[in-house]
Amino acid sequence: AQWFWWAILFGPVGCYIRYYLSRYNSRLHGGWKWFPVGTFTANVTACVLDYVMMVLTIRLPGMGDLQLAVLNGVTGGVGGCLSTVSTWVVEVQRLLLSYPNTSHGYEYIFISIVTSVVLGLMIYGIPVWTLG
Repeated sequence: AQWFWWAILFGPVGCYIRYYLSRYNSRLHGGWKWFPVGTFTANVTACVLDYVMMVLTIRLPGMGDLQLAVLNGVTGGVGGCLSTVSTWVVEVQRLLLSYPNTSHGYEYIFISIVTSVVLGLMIYGIPVWTLG
């Protein structure tokens, strides 16, 4: 449970970054003005952080308890505060209920999930597959 204290220490960093990125929601121009780019960036960044921390724990075997606790604390603290499912769900619901173009909600779901999965396959998958 030592990682828990590291997560508490690093958590405010994720909160601040998320707050800063929220300023960019509805800032895109043209037909993409509906896209919550700040929340999208925060969520994808948290996924990337999680993938990178997992790769480090796999690629650097022999780490001590402290190093593992710090890595898990960064993932749980920064990543956990940077990405929130609740905000994503609220934005998806808002987009799904926005008349007349309710398809934006489905577009946002698709873009968010596909981007995170593709980045996960690249960042996490390639190093794991090449460990051999």
